Amino acid sequence: MLAVIARIEINPNHIDQYIAAATAGIDATRAEPGCQQYAFSRDLLQPNVLWVSEQWESEAALQTHLRTPHVQKLLADTADLEIISMDDRVYECDMYGRVTMPQ
Repeated sequence: MLAVIARIEINPNHIDQYIAAATAGIDATRAEPGCQQYAFSRDLLQPNVLWVSEQWESEAALQTHLRTPHVQKLLADTADLEIISMDDRVYECDMYGRVTMPQ
């Protein structure tokens, strides 16, 4: 399994346009084979920062996703928007479990 976590800082004047473009492809992505989780969230303290969390069955499923028409549309629709910074990371996970809070 692969987990993808990305932090995207967008020019505050462009954040609403970016969110609209990203929202358009969420349902299609979630329906893809191998997609186990796909979500965008807005940072509570920095409203021009989005966090993306994804979980994919395999590297092949992730690579197929990156070539889909809806991802290509997202890239085209956001090409002219100012991305201040982006940090995206892929993690290979051989096990996962729940977080246990201390007693």
